[in-house]
Order: sequence, then C-alpha cells, then structure tokens
Amino acid sequence: TFDDDYGLIISGSVGKWNGKITGAEMYATWSEFISKFGKDCDYFKIYTQSGHLYVECSHHDGNNFCEVKKLTRRGINYYLNWENDMDYRTRDKSEAYILTRMFHDSAYAQLPKITI
Repeated sequence: TFDDDYGLIISGSVGKWNGKITGAEMYATWSEFISKFGKDCDYFKIYTQSGHLYVECSHHDGNNFCEVKKLTRRGINYYLNWENDMDYRTRDKSEAYILTRMFHDSAYAQLPKITI
C-alpha cells in the first residue's frame, strides 16, 4: 500500500553484471527506495536540476541512475486499479508500460517539492 505523503515513482536504469536494465518502479517511502534502488551501493549523489530530483549511485556491478517523482493520489488509485481496466487488459498492457506512462503524466506523478 502507498502512503499518500510518501509514494514515489522513479524512472531510470540499474547497472548489472549482465548489462543495464531500464524501466520504472514505485516505492512507498524514501527509505524503501534508497534501500532497494541503492542496495550494495558505496557512493550516492542526490541532486536537483531545474526542479527535477535525480539519484545516482555506484556499486560493484555498475551504476544506477534515476529521476524521482512523487505519486499523486490519482496515480496511486490508478496503479491499484489498472488491472481492472478492460481497455488496458484487452490491449495487453504490462505493468512496465503502466509505470512508464504514469511517470510521464503529471496527473499521476509530479516533481517533488524540495526544501532545504
């Protein structure tokens, strides 16, 4: 389940021993994101550029890179119910397709508000 105040969606790549994997993922909290996306990472770089939040980290197999956005309530509800949408099921849309679509649609994911 996703906390309305902390749900995150990311889009990027993960370096692995057998190559780079790209895609989108969702996380309930910031700490869940860091512990899973940054698993086994020794170096982290977290920065903003033109209002966008990016995370880079490195590990023994390569580098991970992503942009982080905040899920909206509509995004959380859409994700929790997309499999019930007959239009998507009949067109054989995958979870990967749905997550990528959500990441790029401001109704479902927005730039985070960062305060220092």
